[in-house]
Amino acid sequence: VLGIGTDGHIGSLFPPVPKEAFGTRRAIHTTTTVHETFDRIAVTIPPLHAAKEQIFFLSHPEKKPVWEEMMESSEGPERWPAKGVMAFGETTVVVLW
Repeated sequence: VLGIGTDGHIGSLFPPVPKEAFGTRRAIHTTTTVHETFDRIAVTIPPLHAAKEQIFFLSHPEKKPVWEEMMESSEGPERWPAKGVMAFGETTVVVLW
């Protein structure tokens, strides 16, 4: 179960997503200067897309333009990590805006 941040991040995978997030490790250390908690631990893309189900809950109106920009963008998962999750299998998106 995931959401999306106003900068396009998911699960503490902040753009630009480092190459190690697409490798064999299950979790990596990430950092951000945008949010209150700077040091994070993020699950990498392979375990996220290997999940039996991927569900995105989108409930805040400010997330709508972010999601729409991502869906229209030709940029890949390095910019939009949700694309790395959605590239494999079926994804459910629950929208409440």
